[in-house]
Amino acid sequence: MTTAAANALQIVKLEHLKLIELVGPQARTFLQGQVTYDVIKLAAEQWSWGAHCDPKGKMMAAFRGFAFNNQHLGLILPSTLVEQELLQLKKYSAFHQCDISASEVALYGVMGADAEKWLIQKYGPLTERVTLLTDTAILQVETGYIVIDANFSSDIETVPVNAWQAAEVLAGLPYFEAVHFSKYIPQMLNLQAVEGISFNKGCYIGQETVARMKYRGGNKRALYILIAETEAQVNIDDTVSIIDEGKPRRCGSVLQAINHQGKLYITAVLNNDSPLQAEFGIMEQSDILLTAQALPYPID
Repeated sequence: MTTAAANALQIVKLEHLKLIELVGPQARTFLQGQVTYDVIKLAAEQWSWGAHCDPKGKMMAAFRGFAFNNQHLGLILPSTLVEQELLQLKKYSAFHQCDISASEVALYGVMGADAEKWLIQKYGPLTERVTLLTDTAILQVETGYIVIDANFSSDIETVPVNAWQAAEVLAGLPYFEAVHFSKYIPQMLNLQAVEGISFNKGCYIGQETVARMKYRGGNKRALYILIAETEAQVNIDDTVSIIDEGKPRRCGSVLQAINHQGKLYITAVLNNDSPLQAEFGIMEQSDILLTAQALPYPID
């Protein structure tokens, strides 16, 4: 397969993501009172970004939520958050008919210009957002397709996961790791901009804080996309600086940092008045110069 053809279709084992399953007649009503998206009103064959917050409105997890059927829900989230998220969900599920567990099924990403064609040949016609087949779900997402299939196989060699992760950064997605547990409110990661918050669904844990940030203001941080032409590695929670009159001034922290094909891709939580045209750096590595990229969505 030529390089051009390979780039048109890439298969990725999504090692950084896992699936949590909620199964039972009260799975929907239980989750509705826990998370930021409207579980009850989410249409069939649709998925939504969402977050699970603590009572102070700080995120314990962010995920893509969808339904296999009326009594079987799925949450796709970072692998490092699974253990803590299971503990939090089970803390509140004792009085609901709902079993919660982490799936052992590996997730795969299919990306590139030929991704849809390849999936149709393998699985048949796809629906727009979520295709549900026997024991299989295929989610059309910002970076391609996520395939949940215990029997997934392909004669195409997988590419490194950082190819998918770099695309996630460029999509400005609210991805964060376990080290950020209960650190940020949803709007600090632009969750409202990717339709991950319903302001009409009623009560859920942390709802008062999330609503107050919308209707009364007060949130002073947002997710930014930063890129550098470097192979240097940056750590989660490294300090992002803005270059002000030649001197670095702290303006936020690294959320995710991915190295891919000679470039460094970063999402960072910065002061939301940081201008895109500014020069940014990393306090811990003074030789890295970052430029901000426009987000692929508007922020309210």
